[in-house]
Amino acid sequence: MAGKENIGYLLRQLRRLSGCTQEEVANGPGMSQAHLREIEHGRSDTTFQTAERAIGYMLSRMTGREWPADLCRLETLLEGVTLWRYRLVTETRYREDTGWYPTYAVAAERNYGGRWEPAGVVHDVSLSWETASDLVRRMNRSQLSPVHLLEAVGDLLP
Repeated sequence: MAGKENIGYLLRQLRRLSGCTQEEVANGPGMSQAHLREIEHGRSDTTFQTAERAIGYMLSRMTGREWPADLCRLETLLEGVTLWRYRLVTETRYREDTGWYPTYAVAAERNYGGRWEPAGVVHDVSLSWETASDLVRRMNRSQLSPVHLLEAVGDLLP
């Protein structure tokens, strides 16, 4: 079964590809723009039927023809989508000049075909929980692959 993060990610990516606004997509299946925004960010659930109507609407806008409901099924569409999930990991490190200190790492996980698998960890990202948490939020929101994680960590440096 697809999680709300997967559904939201799929809807957001398809909406961007279709060139539709949130307002257009929300009006198609009869939901509010605010609700669609919450779904796209994985903060709210929707029924499969509503999501499938939204997908059908966007596919129709992209191709200029109606799509049968069975081709708009979420489970089928999600099978080929790679999702990324990032999480904050608390670590303790040691340096001879300073001794033991707390720091934060970022772990990346990949979901393909409904299973989450580890994709790597970047250690000692920041001493600041706020900074590291903000990075994790941005990486989850943008769904960038871990290839870009090192670049994002580099952007944190002064």
